[in-house]
Amino acid sequence: MYVHRRNGGPNPVNGTRRATASRIAQAAALVNAYEEESSQELDPITRHHVTINHARQPNGTKFAMPTDNATRQAQALDRMRAEVPVDEPPVKKIKIRLSTSCVEVDVVTSKNFNSS
Repeated sequence: MYVHRRNGGPNPVNGTRRATASRIAQAAALVNAYEEESSQELDPITRHHVTINHARQPNGTKFAMPTDNATRQAQALDRMRAEVPVDEPPVKKIKIRLSTSCVEVDVVTSKNFNSS
């Protein structure tokens, strides 16, 4: 069965838009206003997701905090990011002897790393 697409953009049925730089800037201003009104500061990953999400909404859509799975996943990533210790560098330098010379190599460290 062939269904002819109507002209009128990427999704003419619900009016979703591309997230262009100007639309992202407008959405960011709305997200900032939401943060001020609600006295709630969004973490970086969530803020980015919510801004792009709103930039794709049809013209005139009022900002509302999304409650979809993608937003919850962004919030979970922000929580995990907050748990990473900032006082310990994630990379350490070690020296490795190759033939007759020593070379410094960066090694990613982890608390879950078991050495034997």
